[in-house]
Amino acid sequence: MVTAKKTPLDIMDHIYSVAYWLTGSESEATELVNRTYLNVGIESSETEVFKTFRACYLGTQSL
Repeated sequence: MVTAKKTPLDIMDHIYSVAYWLTGSESEATELVNRTYLNVGIESSETEVFKTFRACYLGTQSL
């Protein structure tokens, strides 16, 4: 089975959707996506990006 490779824009869109669902706020979702992308490298895998997203989200919840 061949799987389609996701583009960076597809991944960002998916992360934004999840962030909006988790926060319920456009501004908080945007901030979470921005924080995630500040903490990943240009060659990061999709898995690494989602792990960073999770860490950023959990970091905002502990404040």
